[in-house]
Amino acid sequence: MEPMEGRWVCRRCFASNEPSATTCENCGLERGADPKQAAPLSGTDAVSAGAGYAGAGQPQPPQQQWTPPQPEPRTSWWRYLLRFGWIGVVVVVLAVGWYFSARRDDSGQITDGGSLQVTDLRIGDCFTLRDPEAAEVDEVDAKPCTETHEYELFHVGDVAGSEYPSDATFATFLTEQCIPAFNSYVGLEYDFSVLDFIYFTPTGEGWDDGDHSVQCAAFDPNNAQLTASVRNAAR
Repeated sequence: MEPMEGRWVCRRCFASNEPSATTCENCGLERGADPKQAAPLSGTDAVSAGAGYAGAGQPQPPQQQWTPPQPEPRTSWWRYLLRFGWIGVVVVVLAVGWYFSARRDDSGQITDGGSLQVTDLRIGDCFTLRDPEAAEVDEVDAKPCTETHEYELFHVGDVAGSEYPSDATFATFLTEQCIPAFNSYVGLEYDFSVLDFIYFTPTGEGWDDGDHSVQCAAFDPNNAQLTASVRNAAR
């Protein structure tokens, strides 16, 4: 093995060079030149210079500057608006529906008037029909009984059987259930009362879906502007 005596180390890339070399074989720096005063290396030369010799205890050659990875571009906000924009519409519809819906207190009494499904009416609820001429009733304007109203629900019962009832079956139901319930609720027999009652029956489609209930509601045929409950009115 040939001795290392006489060889010199480049001050820029720390490569070992032959004694007779006047410039560094690795990076081209002249022997004895100050690397700070020398012209900077190009990109490829800098990489090759960084790959030169580094002896024990010698400082490592400068590394290439680390470049952080570029983040992927974000999805534009309007894409989410198009995808989820319907949620805002649903929220608005629900909020509007809640605002115009009747509300109850903890005891179940209607405290704020508003829209109510006819199937959600409870005994003691007072209400007015939205369209008295309509053949089918879906929603009513439910109100506290102290506010102007026309009807008051006093009985709800189911009609027996699997087939949609005939008029005679409904008439039997009224005689057996609604009239006795009227007598008890109003506090006076139907035949002697100034009040009358209407009843709501399920549609054929509703019957097939399992709705077999009939609702009976009292009213005063001589006064469509009631402002009090007829419960125990005895008139």
